[in-house]
Amino acid sequence: MKKNIGNPSGTAVIILILLTFSYLVPNYIQYQVSPLGPAIMEQFSLRTSQFSALFTASMIPAIFLSVPGGVLMDKIGPKKVIGAGMLIASAGCILRIGAQTYPALMAATVLTGFAAMFINAGAGKILIGYYPAEQVNSKMGIVVAGANIGMTIAMFTTARFAGIREAFTAGAVLQIIAAVIWFALMKDPPDRTAGSDFVQKMKPGSIPVEAPGMKQSLAVTLRSRNVWFAALTMFFLMAINVLYNSFAPTALAAKGVDAVTAGNISAFITIGNLIGCFVVPAVIQRTGCQKPVIIAFAILGAAGVAESWHIGNTFLLTAAFFVTGVCLGGIIPPVMMMPVKFPEIGQLYAGTAGGIVGTMQLAGAVIVPSFVIAPIAGNNFTLLYLMGGIGMILTALMYSCIRST
Repeated sequence: MKKNIGNPSGTAVIILILLTFSYLVPNYIQYQVSPLGPAIMEQFSLRTSQFSALFTASMIPAIFLSVPGGVLMDKIGPKKVIGAGMLIASAGCILRIGAQTYPALMAATVLTGFAAMFINAGAGKILIGYYPAEQVNSKMGIVVAGANIGMTIAMFTTARFAGIREAFTAGAVLQIIAAVIWFALMKDPPDRTAGSDFVQKMKPGSIPVEAPGMKQSLAVTLRSRNVWFAALTMFFLMAINVLYNSFAPTALAAKGVDAVTAGNISAFITIGNLIGCFVVPAVIQRTGCQKPVIIAFAILGAAGVAESWHIGNTFLLTAAFFVTGVCLGGIIPPVMMMPVKFPEIGQLYAGTAGGIVGTMQLAGAVIVPSFVIAPIAGNNFTLLYLMGGIGMILTALMYSCIRST
């Protein structure tokens, strides 16, 4: 007989904390690279393009391996797969400490991305196993907030280390601790049941479903119209998130704002991303209307991306950056949780569906800002952010095509 998850247990709370910490650590490790930029570029004699590639190197595994990882999670459970990713990430962190050449540093950095990749694909599958459907958006918000906290800690603390080696050592220690705690405390979701029967509520006496094979998982998820529109939603959403965050200081500097002030104002985008992880899921839970809320925040975000950087008043500019950050960051958790709510997916195929969404999510973040919008816009930031606003309209359009669940 299955355990009712209407009232989450202490185990569920532990799993949520563990998942949040496990997602915080690899994001901290990735964002250590940014404050170390000048030192890394000097030590390894890098061009700007090479450093940019190094920063995004940890995202590369997710583009190519999210789907196979998701299929494995549906087959053998997320604990083993994510745990393996953490071990690989730990090895990458250790190798990163001793890297003496740029190729060695790149290879090690790629390995550090395995933990975040598998967590990104499997978080929904885990959460829906421990929390009722009406709570999973807010719980995913907490997990994603953990990632934002990791980024923030890295940005504010990494420069305090004596050097690159010391900073990378701290990252390695954290990743190893996370892996040990994961294997010690993590438990796979308690049951596998078909589709929405599990998502709506877990009934005593429900019939377990045998873990699907790779062919079956791919056949079901690749046929799902909803999965593809969720993936496209995340593709555009993450692309514009990265675009808006990464180019903000440069755009403000082009207006004559000094570098320190531009950095401080731009930081409110990240703060907004963090707050949004709680605000948007809370609005959805209170109103009971997910689709209209997400579309409204996406449209508001589109206006903010396109127009906020033009504002001359410092206070209003900071407020606009913050609100736009809330819109962009707050949409991520509920969209990430969508696949487990699709009747044809549920918990049974959530790993594979999460892998597809994760692949598109990271592809958008890596490809669109650097290889599509930036080359077209050049130094024309009005055009750059106008295209970003159009990207958010496309986010709303893709999401509107998802059939109600």
